[in-house]
Amino acid sequence: MSVQQRRFAAATRTAAPKRGSRSRIKLTLTWLTVVTALSLFTTTVVATAAGGKPDFAGAAKQLPSNQPMVVLQTGKKEVCSVNASQLAVLQARFDTGWMTVMLNGVETDLVTVSGATAHDLNTMVGPVNCKLVQEKHIFYLPFDAQTS
Repeated sequence: MSVQQRRFAAATRTAAPKRGSRSRIKLTLTWLTVVTALSLFTTTVVATAAGGKPDFAGAAKQLPSNQPMVVLQTGKKEVCSVNASQLAVLQARFDTGWMTVMLNGVETDLVTVSGATAHDLNTMVGPVNCKLVQEKHIFYLPFDAQTS
């Protein structure tokens, strides 16, 4: 076997396969997968940043409107529905204030109670109906732009 034949034989065994329609299909499917994943991630980030969670008014709308409502501001914020006698006990025991929110186009006063939790209310005045207030949060990616 001559040198020329050996080189030709070696070249045919190690040569890369020709790129054809299978390679293009595989590349296209890879890009579609990447674009779909990035779109899903972006949608999730934007939805988290927008925060469709209720604020004080949203939580108060879920409670009966014919009873006084108090806002508990320790740790997680909650809006609770109480009756007049329960409100009097809370005002005697804790520091209270008030805030105004719009409920169905009407300004409604909420009594703010400092230092009380829902557990305190349940033990002091009996069972109360509370709704958790979720404030809007901003989602960010944890990386430093200066180092990248």
